[in-house]
Amino acid sequence: MDLPSLSEAVSNLAPDGISGSAAVYSWEHWMLVNSDLTRCAVLFGLIADVPRSMLTNACTVYTVARLVYGYVYVYVPDDVWSQARGIAWWTGNGACFYLLWKGAFQA
Repeated sequence: MDLPSLSEAVSNLAPDGISGSAAVYSWEHWMLVNSDLTRCAVLFGLIADVPRSMLTNACTVYTVARLVYGYVYVYVPDDVWSQARGIAWWTGNGACFYLLWKGAFQA
């Protein structure tokens, strides 16, 4: 199976009539839409003195989940396998919620 280049894949993401930088913006928007939750969760974890190992693990899980999400978003055309995108998205969210939960009960 030959994978398309990133520019070809991104150009195929946008609806008809949208191309170029608008298509790239659409992809970047989906990758960054949750960054506020991530920043708040990490900052809250730092302020609440959550152990650094837990912070590192949660941030690593979040980063890997977002990379998987981006890969599936760009390169997986099959509807069944594209469900992995939702799993990756909520795995990243779960890492943020984990930090919020740990920070709330860190006393």
